[in-house]
Amino acid sequence: MDKIFQTKDLALATYVKLRGLRILKAARIGRDFDFTFADPDEQAEQLKVAYANSESQKFDSEMRTLKKLLANQPTSVQAGPS
Repeated sequence: MDKIFQTKDLALATYVKLRGLRILKAARIGRDFDFTFADPDEQAEQLKVAYANSESQKFDSEMRTLKKLLANQPTSVQAGPS
């Protein structure tokens, strides 16, 4: 049987794809994502740990923080030149 790795985490999916896992399926179910990768060398678990300790994870975390910050702000209107 082919070895696969599945995740609903977009950031993790991006990381493992960048590290060479081949994507087999990508789907959106409502607001959720579902990614399936071929993992013939069973490296996904090591990649998950590497991601958790990476600059990529820090970047993704900060981006989520900023999105939440903006989601809680009222829409602002920029004034144009008078």
